[in-house]
Amino acid sequence: MPPKIIQPARQACLALIDSEESLLFAEGYDDAIMGIAELNGTASVVYDSAKVVKILRSRDGMTRADAEEFFAYNVAGAFLGESSPIFLQRIRPGRRQGTSTG
Repeated sequence: MPPKIIQPARQACLALIDSEESLLFAEGYDDAIMGIAELNGTASVVYDSAKVVKILRSRDGMTRADAEEFFAYNVAGAFLGESSPIFLQRIRPGRRQGTSTG
C-alpha cells in the first residue's frame, strides 16, 4: 500500500494537536482549510465556506446555486460529533452581507 499523502494545510493542522484521531477533516476540501478552532478542549478544523463552494463549482462543474445548496446540506450540514469541521462565513465590513457564500 502506498504511503498516505497529506496536504500541507492538513499537515499544519495535525502539527497543532496531539493526535490525528482527534481531528475530523472534510474530505476533498483541503484547499479551503483556514486553521484550527478549539472550544472546551475540543479541536475542530476550520474551513472557508466560500472556498468550499468555489471548489464544488470548479471541480464538480456545479452552478453557484447548486454548489451552495450541496454545501449547505451535504458538507456544512453533516454533523460528525463535537469535533465536526467548522465552516466560516467571512464578513466584509462596509459591504452588504447576503446569504451567498461564493
